[in-house]
Amino acid sequence: MNGCGLGGVAPEAVRSEVDRFTVWEAVQGATWITWAELKAVDWNEPAERPDGRLHQYRQTADGLRLTGKAAWSPRVAQAVGLPDSAMG
Repeated sequence: MNGCGLGGVAPEAVRSEVDRFTVWEAVQGATWITWAELKAVDWNEPAERPDGRLHQYRQTADGLRLTGKAAWSPRVAQAVGLPDSAMG
């Protein structure tokens, strides 16, 4: 994968570590943010709009834990009575 597009901007050690993660093969791409950009974020600023994706949680001993988000869920489609042909 060759550093997931890091090119010459990251040291060889960083590119090697990124290459170790086969999970990167499953993502559609990677994006990078600098520490300066992270420090500049106003984490208390309200979102422009709510996240409209379906959120899936599971109950743990510590409470609910987010396990995923998606635009589509066959389980939800089945629960609301959509016909099998609409479930993809």
